[in-house]
Amino acid sequence: MKKRGLPILTAILAFLFAITSGCTAAQEGEDLSADPAWSADYDAALLKAKENGKRTLVYFTGSDWCHWCVRMGEETFSQQAFKDYAAEHLVLVYIDMPMKKKLPADVAARNDSLRRQYGVNGFPSFVVLDPDGNEVDRRSGYVPGGPTNFIYFLNVTAGTEKPSK
Repeated sequence: MKKRGLPILTAILAFLFAITSGCTAAQEGEDLSADPAWSADYDAALLKAKENGKRTLVYFTGSDWCHWCVRMGEETFSQQAFKDYAAEHLVLVYIDMPMKKKLPADVAARNDSLRRQYGVNGFPSFVVLDPDGNEVDRRSGYVPGGPTNFIYFLNVTAGTEKPSK
């Protein structure tokens, strides 16, 4: 029994190492801090949303390790269709939970507090708030289909589209 279990355990560990190594190496692309449309300041974003009567999109990301977060950045958030939609309808805030990059202690604590407040356990996760800061919808995981599908999700949360059956 011990002889059969060891190769299986070895294979599982090799598989997990391959997945995490590949994901980490591929994650260098997402840096929303360089995009002025996105803010890391949750409180300022809520204030701006209230002042402008816009919804807030709170994006929980693992910028330096989450493969699906990077894909969302490349396929959706970097696309002009999303940028145009967001400029008109949203205040964008990202809450980063990196593994390699060191955040200032106060930022890391604030991000972890927000992660716990919203019960986020998977990445990417998206929480949509109304202009008063009340949660109206959420979604966890990669959203395929680029800006079209993500904008559809956002429009459903706004009540401007009916969800498909």
